[in-house]
Amino acid sequence: MIDSLQKASADAVKIMSKSQGQASISVQEASQAYDKLMYITEAITHISDMSTQTAAATEEQSLVNKGISDNTLRIRNIADELSLESDQAKERAGQLNTLADHLHDQVKRFKL
Repeated sequence: MIDSLQKASADAVKIMSKSQGQASISVQEASQAYDKLMYITEAITHISDMSTQTAAATEEQSLVNKGISDNTLRIRNIADELSLESDQAKERAGQLNTLADHLHDQVKRFKL
């Protein structure tokens, strides 16, 4: 019976270690996604600024640039939403990592 408990405990520790590793990877990936989304947002802002300058050149260009600006705004809104979702995913991954650490600490108590 003790052997069975020891094996179960060892298996649980392995699972917790694997979960902790996966949570750490998820946190890293979420952080990388966030960084990339921030870069995209900055690039879109730069594009939007350039579009505004071009629109001032002529009335015809103004009409064309309005369409570009609308599309850029939609892209920026999507990027902002993705950034928010990335932040939430990063936070959840951090919470999972914390839970995994906590569970790992609890499992370590069962070692004989």
